[in-house]
Amino acid sequence: MGEWLSFAAAFGVALVLMYIPGLSILKAGRLSLPWALSAAPLISCALIFITGETFAWLRIPLNITLYIFILLCITVAARVWQLQAARSGALLTAPHAAPQPATHTFGCAPISTATLALYLGIGVVCTLIWYVVPLWQPSNLANGWDIVAHLNYAQTFIQNSTYSSLHASYYSTAAAQLNPSSAPATFYPCGWNILCALIAQIANASIPIAANALNSVFLTVCWPLSCMTFVANVFPTQPHARTCAAFVCCLSTIFPWTLLIYGPLFPFLSACCLMPSIYWIFMQLTRSAISPRERIQLGCYFVLGGITLMLLHTSALFSSIVILTPWCASRIAHTSRTITLRSKPISRLALSVIFVIAVCAVWAACYLIIVLKQGLLNFWWPSITTIHQALLQGLLFEFVSSNPWGNWFISPQPVFSVLYILGAIRAFRLKQGRSLVVAFVYLLSLGIVLIAFDTPLKSVLASFWYTDPYRIASLAIICAMPILGLGLHVAVECMCCAYTALITRVRRAFYTRTRRVGSPSSLPGSHRLTVVKAATLILILGIHATVTFPQTGTWKLTGTFDHNERSEYKIALSAPVNNLKVVCAGVHDDRFINRAKINFLQRAHAIVGNDVVLNNPYDGSVLAYGYMGMNTLWRYPKTLQEYERPGFAQLRVEAYAAADRYKVQDIIRRTHATYLLSLGEHVRTDTSLAGDYIPQTFSGITRVTAETPGFTLVLEDGDMKLFRIDESAWNTAAT
Repeated sequence: MGEWLSFAAAFGVALVLMYIPGLSILKAGRLSLPWALSAAPLISCALIFITGETFAWLRIPLNITLYIFILLCITVAARVWQLQAARSGALLTAPHAAPQPATHTFGCAPISTATLALYLGIGVVCTLIWYVVPLWQPSNLANGWDIVAHLNYAQTFIQNSTYSSLHASYYSTAAAQLNPSSAPATFYPCGWNILCALIAQIANASIPIAANALNSVFLTVCWPLSCMTFVANVFPTQPHARTCAAFVCCLSTIFPWTLLIYGPLFPFLSACCLMPSIYWIFMQLTRSAISPRERIQLGCYFVLGGITLMLLHTSALFSSIVILTPWCASRIAHTSRTITLRSKPISRLALSVIFVIAVCAVWAACYLIIVLKQGLLNFWWPSITTIHQALLQGLLFEFVSSNPWGNWFISPQPVFSVLYILGAIRAFRLKQGRSLVVAFVYLLSLGIVLIAFDTPLKSVLASFWYTDPYRIASLAIICAMPILGLGLHVAVECMCCAYTALITRVRRAFYTRTRRVGSPSSLPGSHRLTVVKAATLILILGIHATVTFPQTGTWKLTGTFDHNERSEYKIALSAPVNNLKVVCAGVHDDRFINRAKINFLQRAHAIVGNDVVLNNPYDGSVLAYGYMGMNTLWRYPKTLQEYERPGFAQLRVEAYAAADRYKVQDIIRRTHATYLLSLGEHVRTDTSLAGDYIPQTFSGITRVTAETPGFTLVLEDGDMKLFRIDESAWNTAAT
């Protein structure tokens, strides 16, 4: 119960941090509440990140009290500005003039309070079902590869009292001598880690609990509200599409639920949850009906939002270019302005083509500088399937598996396929949202290329942040949301039309047979149509939630599919059920570290305090620093032999012989190591964190026993042991 109270406190702190400062500024700018709520995290996070970077640049430690005070001052200043602006407007208004509205929407479509409540309600329900309840304990996390960086960076920020992405490291300034790697600290987008560190300190919660609370805020509030305003901006004249999109925004197998386990990709998930908000800001910014004052305001919001996305996950900026380029090209092609060259007008289509070519040229230049010249982000996944299977998976909204129904993480979503086709047809008829269809087709084609071909061109096409098909599939889902909402509305509308036609035909037949006088073509009442709409909506969502498909073939953990292997007839889970299975299995995967190991680490941490601890990172102790701040030596699940500093290789191989070898004694003294931790010799290599484990690389740690000279056993639980390094037992004449 205590952990859940801590989770609730952390959730509340996350809400306040991410919404109050930004909401105050946006309301001071007279933005209506629904749109302000959507964009508030972009502004709040930008203020948090800029403050942290400023103090880090000035080399001034930023304790949590000062951080809160600065944010509070910004919030109060924005509120005072809003009150003064409202008072000035009231004084300038003539006595008998009609009252002026307190807010305007920068040309955005009005969003009702009921719609806002609907999106929030669905976000709360879906997050509870597919994330919070499956956790069982709010400190449970998926033990994927990326979790080490997520937790370690947050812990370092707390220990350094410095919140900067420019020199991110797993080791605090005071513990820099413990770093086995000579590779310099470089830029890494640590926005999510900074938020997690702040929440953990303010709520007095552990970092895992703060991480789950932060993710819950992104899933419960940020993503639904971002999706709501995105759909409202793309289809301003289709309020029913906006309502229908609320029911599909949280039902996909890829985004957001799979990203909680795959990786887990918490920073990328957080950036994706906020990306639709910056889309509508950009779309409104480029509309011709915006006044200069509104354009300046939106421009400021867009810059702050860009800072937030860059520090949450830099690839979000490149990904946004992929989605917004068709929008810009469409705006240019339909502009009413005339541009001349030597007194000759240039056609709008030619301008649009020139713009796309310019974007491609800048894109290629960025790739040349960032990837080829700097050697950054030069990593891409190999292909996992064939072209025809990749095409089928894309059409089924499955995107990433190695055979049509063969991936453990995802399931086919044919209902989404039908809804998208209906929505795309209606979008072209309405002449709205067509640019999103173009962007989706590009992302769909890109997803097919990523999993079916092996070529370096993949990194050029995939916004050159790896070529991970899960990330591209997530972008496709985000891009598809407005069209899916419109498609669901079209499906419901078609069912109502069919119902009306059926009722009219039945009545006509009844009047003809009974020869009664009356109006055989009278339409059903509005309340009946409402019932039909609700029933249709429930039916479609029920099919999506329950229908299953036969699958053939077997998915192997190695990522290969053996076409010659005998096929087995199986039944794939429906998308929502699969989401629940993935999250439950992921957060309770105890192959790498389990509750017993965590409890032992907590007891060991109470003994060692801030003393340095030698460890084998592959036995689960790589997470000891991130989980509870234990001052372990190896905090990365690799030995980093390419950049390994002198002496550390010998220490991990020969630590057991410290009593008789002076070189080992010397490196122990240089690192100030006092304890040695072992969570057991048996390491599960079928996990992502220990997949490349070679026992010999840390044999110096695993060979220490209670009888080893120079080590004293101070804590034991089964095969988990904590030893104190006893320098008094060292041989002073060691060789």
